Amino acid sequence: MIRINAFRIDLVGGSCGEDLLSLAAAAVEGEGAVGHAVYMLPSFYNHDCGEELRICYIDASMGYEARQTLLSQGFGFCCNCLRCQSGD
Repeated sequence: MIRINAFRIDLVGGSCGEDLLSLAAAAVEGEGAVGHAVYMLPSFYNHDCGEELRICYIDASMGYEARQTLLSQGFGFCCNCLRCQSGD
């Protein structure tokens, strides 16, 4: 098995009437997945047993409740980052 730093590529679509939460939920469920890509800069990240490097799984511009719902339903966890702890 080859392990790489790959990210899923999703089709952007939907009608103008669809809200961001619905489109994000479809992406989480893989309905729009068309493949994977390796991006140049993230592929250079090195392992570190100290400080974690993190990425946002969803659109960070969403409100607190929408983010928590999507992360809970799509990824099975509740986010406890500093922003979510503050309710922002």
